[in-house]
Amino acid sequence: MTLTAEKISEALRMAQTPFYIFDTDEAAGEIRRMHEVFPERVKVCFSIKANPYLTEALGKAADYVEACSFGELRICERKKVPEEKIVLSGVNKGKDDLLGALKRHGSRITYTAESLMQWEVLEQFAEQTGEDIRVMPRLTDGSQFGMDKSEIEEILAGKHGKSARVYGIHYFSGTQKKNIGRTTEELDMIDGCLQDWKAAYGFEPMRLEFGSGMAVDYFSDEETMRSREKKDLEALSDKLQAMAYQGEVTLEFGRRIAATSGIYVTAVADVKRRGGHRFAIVDGGIHQVSWYGQMMGMKIPPVYCLEKPERKQEWSVFGSLCSMNDVLLRSAQFGELDIGDHLVFGRCGAYAPTEGMLTFLSRDLPGMWTWSEKEGLRRLRGLLPTDGLNCGAAELKNIE
Repeated sequence: MTLTAEKISEALRMAQTPFYIFDTDEAAGEIRRMHEVFPERVKVCFSIKANPYLTEALGKAADYVEACSFGELRICERKKVPEEKIVLSGVNKGKDDLLGALKRHGSRITYTAESLMQWEVLEQFAEQTGEDIRVMPRLTDGSQFGMDKSEIEEILAGKHGKSARVYGIHYFSGTQKKNIGRTTEELDMIDGCLQDWKAAYGFEPMRLEFGSGMAVDYFSDEETMRSREKKDLEALSDKLQAMAYQGEVTLEFGRRIAATSGIYVTAVADVKRRGGHRFAIVDGGIHQVSWYGQMMGMKIPPVYCLEKPERKQEWSVFGSLCSMNDVLLRSAQFGELDIGDHLVFGRCGAYAPTEGMLTFLSRDLPGMWTWSEKEGLRRLRGLLPTDGLNCGAAELKNIE
């Protein structure tokens, strides 16, 4: 991280707490480190759901950018991500929205197909327009995502049309995988499928898009975290080079690229003492920041007090919610905290800014209505798009 205490102090003269700062150089550096480990045929795709605020910077640094909703596609459009880099993914791609994307972007972006319905929309558009629509069917891991192997084989056999082009295969099975062995098993399974499909249908994908779900170590020191990261990346690289499939591989990363780029700054609003216990109330809280696996403040992410870097007293830190669950730190070491001091949390560049599920994936907020016998149904607000909020293009007051 290049965000020094001096730079954070400068930000505090310009911004009210709480706020995030995302180090775009750090995020781009993660991609460079990956390229140093992987062979040339392996490309890196940034999944913007991890942090849509990094879209503009990483739209330049990454080989590809994955949008998992039409809200995220609009963010890519706003930030002028080159169309040839965009992969439109997502489990819920309705016909009307998908047709809208096809009319705007046609064959200039790549599409995943999570179901036969999605494939058929893409296929019909390709048939009607004659455009070379590149599609990567998603192979399921047994969850609600993707298609069964047999459904993909029906597509390869031409049973659902031949106008769209099966350009590649997409696979992703989850996040924060701490065991590289699971990733190895998944690549073995995919490699077997590709060899079967080559023999049966003469199909060789131009690209395998694989979401590794590589874990981020949120709670260890910097040296330990970087050592584990390097070891995992090298093991993944070795496995890719050992596969029978030797075409282009695109590795999707979201959390791994973005996590270390973000800091969250919150101010101490009140301090209390109960016997031998010290409590600090801050103007942020768990509704704004989180770390995967923290368990109600039991695990300590990187954090320090900007004004008092010494660590000699034990403090519990709570947010501003009227909830017993709003625990940021159960027991952490600081100096003598006072009202107005600032706590700086690290490794919160991925998911934390949008982990409040209402705004996650840049999908619309729901409409709100009331009902009574006297007034019947009364609209308080319609659907509210969040893509503007999630890329800095709009303030909430300007949305509707």
